Amino acid sequence: MITIQDTGEKYRKIKEQSEQYFANHVLTEDDQTLITLFLSGIKAANVLVLSKIEFQPMDWDPYRKMHQQYFKDSELYALLMKATQWSLNPQVYLKGNEFNYKIWSKANLPTYMMSMFDKDTWFFRYLALSHAFKTEIRFISLFPETMAFDTPFLSTLYDIEVENGREIQTQMALLKQLEVPNMTSEDKERIVLEQREIVIEHFSSFLEYFVNRKDNSSLIDFNIV
Repeated sequence: MITIQDTGEKYRKIKEQSEQYFANHVLTEDDQTLITLFLSGIKAANVLVLSKIEFQPMDWDPYRKMHQQYFKDSELYALLMKATQWSLNPQVYLKGNEFNYKIWSKANLPTYMMSMFDKDTWFFRYLALSHAFKTEIRFISLFPETMAFDTPFLSTLYDIEVENGREIQTQMALLKQLEVPNMTSEDKERIVLEQREIVIEHFSSFLEYFVNRKDNSSLIDFNIV
């Protein structure tokens, strides 16, 4: 049985391994494409979920905050797609879509898109999941301090994580202030932990695949011998 401690230890080790990888590798087109596909699956889902707030009644304060997040996430998602040097390797896209399918299924993302927001457990679960995405999925901290963020891709990735840092504070306030009928503080803590574990497992799995590719041996070689 895998425990929270086991997951945390694995997460710590794979992040250390990732730091070593990025310290010794320049980001290739395959790398950029994989990272963008990984992030775009999450960003696209979040934008689709947040778009619902424009068409339903909601208290002004949470609406204003989520409205700002909706348009900012949409902008940064579009910029990242534009800034990426896209790979010509179809296997990269298959792997990226595989990770997206897993998180959409594991985190039950389609349910949040179909259901209307209300002060209920599903809304709280979405807020906790969104908070976990922005808190745990951070590439910049894995890059060496000497790395210059002077390319469109790296500067956009940096902007995304800076904005995530700002939105984390807003999400924390919403999680604390949201009063859900029949939900205790223990229930809230349990849900936040569950969503965090889903995201950590997903990010760990991606990083483990990313850094353990053997000279891209798992990708198709287009060189004609």
